[in-house]
Amino acid sequence: MSTQIDSPDTFISLFQSIGLSKSKAAEAAKSAKSATILKNLILSHDLASQSELLGEKRAVLIAALAIQLAKVPNVDDVKQGYIVKAIREEKLKSVDQVNGPLSSCHVLYPAADERCDQLPLGISSLTRHR
Repeated sequence: MSTQIDSPDTFISLFQSIGLSKSKAAEAAKSAKSATILKNLILSHDLASQSELLGEKRAVLIAALAIQLAKVPNVDDVKQGYIVKAIREEKLKSVDQVNGPLSSCHVLYPAADERCDQLPLGISSLTRHR
């Protein structure tokens, strides 16, 4: 991996490409762990090419997701993808919805059965329900 892509200035530029303001991008670049996760989310979900569609509000939610993923180990790429998709589709509209409990797990487990409706899932509980 190139050391240039991991420099704070490169992180800031990349984070701005998804719609974050310069100050929010700089804040997101402060933690190496969450910045690397955010970089990986941007690259793996091609978020930079969709900045007009994302807008700052959803870009902030993607950054909040990266922070939470840095705190919660073992959230696989599929689950991350469902959350990113939910943010893109505005099913998750606030940082509290990204960080806290969701009303159902269909966002995280689209093939799940009706039992999902009884599970209070949030990003912090993703590793408990496999």
